[in-house]
Amino acid sequence: VAESAKTLAWKFAVGGLPFPAEVGEAEARRALLVRFESVRGEFPGLELAPSTADAISTWMIEQRSSPLEDRRQSYLAARIKDQKLWYSTRAASNKRRASQWRFTLVAVEVCGVVTALIAALNQSFWSLSPTLAAIVVAVVAWTETKQFDFNARAYSAAINDLVQAAEKLRLAVDESSWAREVDDAEEAISREHVVWWATRSRI
Repeated sequence: VAESAKTLAWKFAVGGLPFPAEVGEAEARRALLVRFESVRGEFPGLELAPSTADAISTWMIEQRSSPLEDRRQSYLAARIKDQKLWYSTRAASNKRRASQWRFTLVAVEVCGVVTALIAALNQSFWSLSPTLAAIVVAVVAWTETKQFDFNARAYSAAINDLVQAAEKLRLAVDESSWAREVDDAEEAISREHVVWWATRSRI
């Protein structure tokens, strides 16, 4: 819900579809509120923390009325660059964790093989194989649940999408093309959120 609201807020603030700059402020504000309600309605059981903040901030309104070039620079710096940095950090973190858990899995499996051999050669040696096998199963289940490798690839793909989106945003020459490119950029960000939600919904 938060990410969907964030996407809508940015589209409104910089004049992206479905709130292009050609649309009057009052009409755009009403349309944004309708979209907010629609997003909230998709999760009727969700409890949101109480907030006294305005649904549409003064900054969003001022940003929307600013020249195209100002909106372009603001969007590229505060949205696209920030999102790329976040994806980059998460991709590196997930890749690192995937490697750590793979190393742990291999180490436990090696220990299992060693203890099994020792137990076969020495009848008095207490075999740890059942315990280590349970640990292996637990590690595999954990890594499957967290999906570190999948997330690392998804975040990396999102970065590539945003790199291309940034170039297209710089090439937008008028309000019409700008509105479309903002919509495409937010769609690239939304794809990662949809994939993330889909993986969690299966668990």
